[in-house]
Amino acid sequence: MDHLLRHKGQKVMIDTTAGKLEGILTGVVVDHCQLTIGENKALHIRFAEIVYFEGGLSRTFRISEKMISLAAR
Repeated sequence: MDHLLRHKGQKVMIDTTAGKLEGILTGVVVDHCQLTIGENKALHIRFAEIVYFEGGLSRTFRISEKMISLAAR
């Protein structure tokens, strides 16, 4: 959690048990983080589901079709 907090406000890639997500890390709390995709889509990702993450990425957005369908649920 502390390491994620250092990347708050930055573009990150988070690899989860369901796949990879890229966006701006906009929140980190006790049990999950918030990743903002595009203009107004916020995804809340539980720490238990995170495999790894990369910080300091460029500010372009990519998201897989699988993650779009998962986020729409």
